[in-house]
Amino acid sequence: MNILVTGAFGGIGTEVLKIGHERGHSIYAFDLDNSRNRKKSAIYSEILTEIIWGDLRKPEDVREAVEGKDTIVHLGAVITPLSETLPELSYAVNVGGTENIIRAISEAENNPGLVFTSSMSIMGASAERIPPLKASDPVYATSNYTAQKIECEKMLNASDIKWTTGRLGAVINVELSAGGGSIRDLLDEVFAMPLKNRIEGIWNIDAAAALISAAESLNRTDEISRKTLMIGGGKDNGWQLTVRDFYTGVFDAIGFGLPEESSFSDKPYYADWLDTEESQRLLNYQNHSFDEFLFQLKKEMGLKRTFSQLLAPVIRNRLTRLSAVASANKKAAAL
Repeated sequence: MNILVTGAFGGIGTEVLKIGHERGHSIYAFDLDNSRNRKKSAIYSEILTEIIWGDLRKPEDVREAVEGKDTIVHLGAVITPLSETLPELSYAVNVGGTENIIRAISEAENNPGLVFTSSMSIMGASAERIPPLKASDPVYATSNYTAQKIECEKMLNASDIKWTTGRLGAVINVELSAGGGSIRDLLDEVFAMPLKNRIEGIWNIDAAAALISAAESLNRTDEISRKTLMIGGGKDNGWQLTVRDFYTGVFDAIGFGLPEESSFSDKPYYADWLDTEESQRLLNYQNHSFDEFLFQLKKEMGLKRTFSQLLAPVIRNRLTRLSAVASANKKAAAL
């Protein structure tokens, strides 16, 4: 099967490339032509059928990339914090780019399918709801990014193409990358989560497996066509946690332990446990437990974990000082 992956050289995209290749598919990578992506592409060039450099905002680029493909896995997007600081760019890529893909698929003779990646964040803060979140639950825009994802989902519903939407839980990888942003951006996201909030994570390799399985299913059957599926690590694999337990595990694996509670927000956050029963039945992707992830994270840290343990008090103090939440609380207390 010919699979086109947009946003191919991002944190989930590279895993989609690898898993798609391992399953015997011809994989076409579509992404912006820049130095970062050129460097990443060199790592994966041998497993790819073709690298297509292009811009989602340009209909002609998208049309050429979609031509002859059986399924498109659409990961390309501007995410937070850039989606909030550059709203016009974000809208052009996230909504305009998706619109270009839908149009190109509609015009294609072979009727390819689209696997669209959305996010549990469009469900809004849900602390007062009874978990787990279901795809049929209401959605609430709380940012430019979430509003744009909601608009894209509406466009898909109004289209006549074959599509499946995967609303992803908190995707995490052992490199602990910030999705192309800075370490400060990553910390701001981490500290925005109240420790008592529910959260369901998923290892990026399992998220990628779900997307490839969706592409395969969409190509051979209508079973998942026009379905919205919640994609998370799963309760049985230990991924349904409180933020406190989630980050206690992650920070302990890194070596320095959980930062001070004052570092974390107390405002409701758009994360929760997910109803993944249907997605797991259809896609069979929940292959790794939270404990397995932590074990691999410790292995990835190597000797750096020993240094983190030795410097733990200093690192935790530094993180608290970097926390925008802790800084705001300190200023408020001084008034």
